[in-house]
Amino acid sequence: MNLYLIRHATAAKAAASDEQRELTQKGRKEARILGEAFAKMAIRLDYLYASPLVRAQETAEILASTSGYRGEILTLEELKNGVSTPNLLQVLKPLEEDAEVGLVGHMPSLAEHLAYFLQGSPDRLSFDKGGAACVFWDPNHPQETQLRWFVRQEQLREMI
Repeated sequence: MNLYLIRHATAAKAAASDEQRELTQKGRKEARILGEAFAKMAIRLDYLYASPLVRAQETAEILASTSGYRGEILTLEELKNGVSTPNLLQVLKPLEEDAEVGLVGHMPSLAEHLAYFLQGSPDRLSFDKGGAACVFWDPNHPQETQLRWFVRQEQLREMI
C-alpha cells in the first residue's frame, strides 16, 4: 500500500486552542497546490484520513476537492502528535494491500513516522507545511518499506 504522509498547510498562529487553529489564506493556497499536484500525478486515493485538529481537517477537505477524491474524509486520532508509528499502522493494517492512503497530520509525528519507515532519525526529516512523502508499506512484509518520493511545497508548485 502507498501511504501519503501529508503535513497540514499553514495555519493561524492563534486561536481559542491549538486544536482550533484554522488555515490561513496562504494555507488554503498550499492545500490547493497539493491537491492539484496529486491530480496531475494521477494519485487516486482510496482512503483519506486526517487528524482531528481543524487545520488538518481543512487541509484534507481542500486536498479532496482539488484532487478528485470522492470518498469520505475519516478522522483518525492516531494522526495527532505523540502517537507511535506501530499504533498508526495497526489501524491501517486491515486495508487492502494495494490501497492508496492519504494521511494528513502534523510535525513532529510525520517525521517520526517517516524515520520509522526509513530506519533513520526524525531530526533529519522535516516536512514543509503542505509538503508530502509517499512510502510503500506492505503489512505482510514490513521490512520491505520503500520511500517513493518526498516533496516540498515549492516542488509541488512547479508541478502544476
